[in-house]
Amino acid sequence: MPDLIYTPDHEARALDDLLTPYKGKPRIEALVRALATSAQDFEDEVFGQLTSRTLAASSGAQLEQWGEFVGEARQGLEDPEYRRFIMARLLANRSQGRVDELVSIFSIITAPSTVRYHDHFPAGFRLTAYRELEMSAQLRSRVRRLMRSIKPAGIGMTLTEARADSIQLGEAARGFGSTFSRIL
Repeated sequence: MPDLIYTPDHEARALDDLLTPYKGKPRIEALVRALATSAQDFEDEVFGQLTSRTLAASSGAQLEQWGEFVGEARQGLEDPEYRRFIMARLLANRSQGRVDELVSIFSIITAPSTVRYHDHFPAGFRLTAYRELEMSAQLRSRVRRLMRSIKPAGIGMTLTEARADSIQLGEAARGFGSTFSRIL
């Protein structure tokens, strides 16, 4: 869909577009003003409806309509968390199971976080979300369900959550990076 452009001055534009012989004629200008005012009122209403129904601007019942549309139930989540899951579900519905998609979706649903991807040879991987605050049990369960629904078949996946200030062993520890973390 192309970007919407709001026109706030239909009346002035319509009067400017009048042909020279009709400019300065009070009845014709009154008719043009009346038509342009109606067009302006219509555009104001439609533009307001379109912009207030975006995912970013939605809340409450409108957000639940978005969730129903993409297949993500609210299940007691507050609006900001629910909005993140709807955004992630939008991506998940189109996901091919590629690494960049999995990392993006995991980043959205564990936000605010820093996500790291680690290969587990031969057919697995681990995603770790480094967060300031731990997720609730309900949120962890929901993250796990969503990520399992988009994981490629036959590939092992481990999801972990770690505190951003947790103790970490670097790459010097035989090539393995690990943290004291919680498996989701």
